Amino acid sequence: MMSRLPFWPIRRGAPAIAPMMVLIGSLVACPMATVSAQVMLSPSLQADTDAKADEPQEKAPQTIVLHPCQQPDPLLRYRLWPSPEDRQPRLATPIVSRAAILSVQVGENQKVEFSKDYGEWLDMPVDQLPVDAVRKVLIPYEKPLGELRRIENMMDVSYDLGMDRMTAGEIFQTWLPEFQEMRSLARALALRIRLATAEKRWDDAIDDLRLGFRLAEVGSRSTDLLIGRLVGIAITGVMINEIEQIQQQPDAPSLYWALSMIPVDRISNISQSLEFESGTIAHVGMLSELRRLPKDPIGEPAAIAWLQSIGEQFRLVSESDVPAESTALLSGLYAATMIEPARMALSNSSLWRDRMEGLSDAEIVLRAIDLEMRRVRDRWLVWSTLPDVDRQEYTAERNAAFELDEADLSVGQVLARLLLPAADAVFRARTRCKQDHSLAMTFAALRLHAGQTGQLPEKLSQLRPVPARRDDFTGEHFSYKRTSPNQATLTRAARSPNDPDTVLEIKLEASR
Repeated sequence: MMSRLPFWPIRRGAPAIAPMMVLIGSLVACPMATVSAQVMLSPSLQADTDAKADEPQEKAPQTIVLHPCQQPDPLLRYRLWPSPEDRQPRLATPIVSRAAILSVQVGENQKVEFSKDYGEWLDMPVDQLPVDAVRKVLIPYEKPLGELRRIENMMDVSYDLGMDRMTAGEIFQTWLPEFQEMRSLARALALRIRLATAEKRWDDAIDDLRLGFRLAEVGSRSTDLLIGRLVGIAITGVMINEIEQIQQQPDAPSLYWALSMIPVDRISNISQSLEFESGTIAHVGMLSELRRLPKDPIGEPAAIAWLQSIGEQFRLVSESDVPAESTALLSGLYAATMIEPARMALSNSSLWRDRMEGLSDAEIVLRAIDLEMRRVRDRWLVWSTLPDVDRQEYTAERNAAFELDEADLSVGQVLARLLLPAADAVFRARTRCKQDHSLAMTFAALRLHAGQTGQLPEKLSQLRPVPARRDDFTGEHFSYKRTSPNQATLTRAARSPNDPDTVLEIKLEASR
């Protein structure tokens, strides 16, 4: 289970390589360009820090201590999402921005003091939390969190950055400090929830949890950027982790139905974001230029001009230090090198095999770039539409659609190399979030069953009065084996190749 909010970099400061320069460098030994650009789409292009396949870890199974409880009366006495009658069609994002500004204004020494023990406090047992020290470091965040409280019932989360009117270079240079501060606000909320849990102030803890889920929706749904989805998913995971801690406390209320009301599917849904990013990738990948390319042959001078324009766009997007006057030469060298591979690609295409006669060499290369960029974008997008279970089952076929030829690095293949780890990382984050939610609801169902019977069920299918949720990675029930009326082992599907926390030991203890 997630215990603290992961931090993805919002700005890339390390050298990177622009796709066109990689391509040209591999063909004509051109020095590689250096990029220091705002990461807009690139959190989806970062390596998945949760999937450390080369670092297997051995650790004892986590123990989940549960206590019997009864259903609240009324069933939604505790709410983790605003009730329908309280929801207002008002804009939440300006308030989040104000809270973010107040968070930025917290003194550096106070931020250092907050962060110093934050991880340790969220990892330690709740009954060992140093409540006085925690209360002290939270004082500077009272104003930001107080401002944030205003969004609780504001259900309009739109946030128009005007990106549809930006160039590729402008998109990549757009700063997003508000998303960084959303994560800072979520960390402060998580610690305040932990403090309320330690002091058994259930209403206060639940109020802050509800605010945390609203913040998650603002982060996730205010734009169609994958960075926003990732921030929203991460905040959701942090809030669910605090619910796990609450559910392990004696006399804590049941949150089963409150959990069921959280729109986790909406917060974690990345379909619309993937469509947006595919369009932006097309923009960055020069499909915005190529969309204007006439269907009929354009002649050699025009094709050369198109190739030069494409090279210049890549140079601008990458902040390359290659001089603008060199772009034409590099584009010409690329075109000369790729004539035969491009001719073969078009001859194998039903779109062009009967229309190649009379095309100049430059136009053959241009048309081949156009064709391959569209193929790569479409492969990435369509395979991303599959449900999680199908994506797992058809991994080999999906990967085969993105196989790269190291000896023939074309523009489309470089783009595919960037995209493939991105899609996997984002889908894992989404499914992990949903799996955490399903686990939390299953633990809540076990507590209610114990409240009726005094023991754990022999099988999850025997749970009463409410059902367990299914593992979102498999679509099946979590693996469950009762070893005694008060003990059981629950196993969830692995989230990465060497996931160390798949086995959870469940222990039922009487309420005090």
